[in-house]
Amino acid sequence: MRSEPIGRLIALRRQELGHSQARLAELLNEIAALDPPTLTRHEISRWERGDRLPRTWLPALATALRLPVEELKAAVEVSRAVKRAGPQESPWEPGSGESVGGERFTPDDEERLVAVARRPSRADGRSVEALEVVLRGQRLTEDIVGSGPLVRPVLAQLSVVELLAREARGAVRHRVLSVAAQWAQFSGWLHANSGRPREASRLYDRALTWATEVGDRNMISTALNMKAHLAWIAGEAGAAAGLAEAAQRGRGITPGVLALAAQQEARGHAMAGDAEAVERKLDEAADLVARAAADPEEEPAWIYFFNPDYLVMQRGLAYRLLGRHDRAAASLSVGLAQMPPEVRASEWIAFYTCRLADSYARLGERDAACAYALDSARVGTATASPELLNGLRALHARLHRHWPAHPDVKTLGEALATTTPSPTDTPA
Repeated sequence: MRSEPIGRLIALRRQELGHSQARLAELLNEIAALDPPTLTRHEISRWERGDRLPRTWLPALATALRLPVEELKAAVEVSRAVKRAGPQESPWEPGSGESVGGERFTPDDEERLVAVARRPSRADGRSVEALEVVLRGQRLTEDIVGSGPLVRPVLAQLSVVELLAREARGAVRHRVLSVAAQWAQFSGWLHANSGRPREASRLYDRALTWATEVGDRNMISTALNMKAHLAWIAGEAGAAAGLAEAAQRGRGITPGVLALAAQQEARGHAMAGDAEAVERKLDEAADLVARAAADPEEEPAWIYFFNPDYLVMQRGLAYRLLGRHDRAAASLSVGLAQMPPEVRASEWIAFYTCRLADSYARLGERDAACAYALDSARVGTATASPELLNGLRALHARLHRHWPAHPDVKTLGEALATTTPSPTDTPA
């Protein structure tokens, strides 16, 4: 049984069945035998946004969505719990204020996407723009809620995008394949960050194929760099550095994309213990990211997160791999302090917090190590991120060896005991 808010469950199941909001409203009116019909697509939209709960409509929804009514009731309880905890943004909707060309994602946009999913050959520029808005919102949502909750909805959306890519013809094909490559790359990242490296690699290959067809040098570079990231996760130093180096070859790649690949290559060299190459590539990345910051409009949408502060944290990761934990702790601390408040409780920030805690532990700074470990654990247990939890288990083992009786070490162990171990290998 799924454990998600009722609005998200309705939206996900509705799209799985290929229904628009208007069509679902029609079905519910028919099931309830309302004459004249009183339920509109606007009410469906309110349910999916979480503005209202469909309490009296659960039996009809169970029939229309082909779900057990008990599952819908459980989802209503999840929605109530979410509302008590504070507002949350549905991963099915674009981020607040996001738009393309000044236009927001509207119910009409959704109707258009449902229509082209049924007849992919009808994809046009406006449907591509709607897809871009949704994808941008998914990226921003992932920054806040983590990768795990988005794997399934993004895959469902990618299946529609694949249909469009298969059928697109003429002038619009280039735009369709461009956004399809971005969707595959983002889905690959979600899988990599959720402990599913094989599927991530397959999705990166798909992004690479589509990007190659349209000659998108930035996405070709990004897909290769993401495969380098998978090699880094697997502990393959040669492939991590080699694929990242390949991502920097050729013309037409923007400075920001090159900077991402340069810092990834630095981490590959750090795994191999080549300190000179690490410093060279990190300095090169710093120059590139400064150039990117000076002309941000030229950078592709998917590297919106990359800036000098992020690179400082990457430098900290490289120093950790070289065993220079004093420099690693300094870089990670500086970078984390500059992160905006809205992402400080996110899964990806917790990854860096965990690494900072580990460096402090290796330096013998018990109190700082425990404080950052507990901060990271709060996010890890909430998101169930395999990569983060594996890192926290390794960290707890280190802390327990040195300070087994410390109350914070015991608290961390108790929190991790409630989670399920994952086979994902997490780099040191």
